Amino acid sequence: MNLHPRAQLLLLSLSLSSVAGCGNLFPAKSSSGNTHSSEAMAGYKALLKSEGYPASVDKDGDLEFSVDGTQFYLDTSDTEYFALLAPYGTPDNEIDSALKQAVNHVNLQQRWCKVGYKEGDSKNQLLLTVEQYTAKPGENGPRLKMATKKLDLCAEEFRKNYAKAKGGSSLSFQDPKGAWAKPKVVFASSGGDAMAQRYLSALSKAGSANGRRFSNISVDDDGDVRFTYADKKGYVSIDESSPNYQRVVMQFDTSGANATTSMARANIVNNRMKIAKVSVQKRSGGEAAYIIASEQYLSDDSNLADYLHAGARAILAAQSKLVEVEEADALLGTSTPSTLRAGAPAPLKY
Repeated sequence: MNLHPRAQLLLLSLSLSSVAGCGNLFPAKSSSGNTHSSEAMAGYKALLKSEGYPASVDKDGDLEFSVDGTQFYLDTSDTEYFALLAPYGTPDNEIDSALKQAVNHVNLQQRWCKVGYKEGDSKNQLLLTVEQYTAKPGENGPRLKMATKKLDLCAEEFRKNYAKAKGGSSLSFQDPKGAWAKPKVVFASSGGDAMAQRYLSALSKAGSANGRRFSNISVDDDGDVRFTYADKKGYVSIDESSPNYQRVVMQFDTSGANATTSMARANIVNNRMKIAKVSVQKRSGGEAAYIIASEQYLSDDSNLADYLHAGARAILAAQSKLVEVEEADALLGTSTPSTLRAGAPAPLKY
């Protein structure tokens, strides 16, 4: 098939982002296999030993261990990046609307974890991950405990919702609060609850990173803290019951695509980008939107501004990748995006 030159360039860019390891959720290893940090490896080995999890190094350089029968892989490629992975098989070998809905439902509704599906030659694969920046190695102990429990919970949530979708039930992805209606500002600089004030202060003092800064900072009538970053609107979700949980969110239009197509595009990005996760949500007017979130565990507020900048940057990188996918689809004239298997990394471990 003869491709438009622009389409060829976009597909090459999408493929190389995985081969070069630029934010790829299904990590492509170098031919030598030596892509991992010895410092990170030593730190994570000590952590797993202290937590009572016997671990071995697999052929790709990840740390492999088991908790209550579930096999996990801990990425050791970077001291500033925490990624715990749990691969699963799909119930059958069909990538259908039920699978896309169930994956999207987990990504939209569940904290911490991200789910991606990958087309295989003999069977399809799911990869559940918890991905976060880690400014403090001391945070990784509680982060690891949280992540192992959360991935099992998310796997069960996927199974439940996949069964519902297969049975003919449509999974709701409606925005219950119409959260992207124009917010009513309750207070902008003083008053309000302590957590909102915590983020108001952090965003106001965050300064500039790579020439970008937070502006138009306010609290809406749901108690979430709104901001503008690189001309994009977003918010920090405030949950009084979870002071260690930070969730930065931005919303983007889906270029008029239907929900199934948008979910397939979101999956391509989720399979290639670290930290941010993309899901599709119906807004109050009935149209769909991409919801891109970056979630973080916090032990205290000392790195709050750094994590806010990192989360916002990860979201913008994911949004940029979505634009590439949409442009490639438009030039190829496809209504349902390819999973880009030609440029995909090696199959997951089982």
